[in-house]
Amino acid sequence: MLTIDFESSKQQWLAEGKAEGKAEGKAEALICLLAQRFGAVAPFRQKRIRGATLVTLERWFKRAIVAPDLRSVFNPPR
Repeated sequence: MLTIDFESSKQQWLAEGKAEGKAEGKAEALICLLAQRFGAVAPFRQKRIRGATLVTLERWFKRAIVAPDLRSVFNPPR
């Protein structure tokens, strides 16, 4: 029984670590994309990006590809 609990915890821990790694990678890629398209990314924006969820990062990344300006990446279209 202890082995089953350990394996379950281990799998959950590995999945969480993998998700965190994906989010960190996506955040850095987004910062790089924004810098290439719009110039230097302000530290407060970098902090916001690095603290975002993977789902939010993916949304922002898609917007960043076509956004006319930096503000449009973070503000939903109206």
